[in-house]
Amino acid sequence: MKTLEEVIRIQQEVQDDLLKLAGVTGVDVTQRTIEGHRTNEYVIRIFVEDQAEALRRLQLPGVIQGVHVEVVERRFGLA
Repeated sequence: MKTLEEVIRIQQEVQDDLLKLAGVTGVDVTQRTIEGHRTNEYVIRIFVEDQAEALRRLQLPGVIQGVHVEVVERRFGLA
């Protein structure tokens, strides 16, 4: 399992390319949650406008450099 620092470094390496994909609204790092419980594993979380569309059209990876990926539907706006 990779450390938080390793996962952040990987996230920073791939973030710009992910954000160039149509429909991707953000990228961050978080602890993996399984059945409502946080684990000690860190994952790269990719935010998308429409999860079903993104999963079908973008073919986002499930793992990046050994780090699991979570895809979450979320739009960000200015407050």
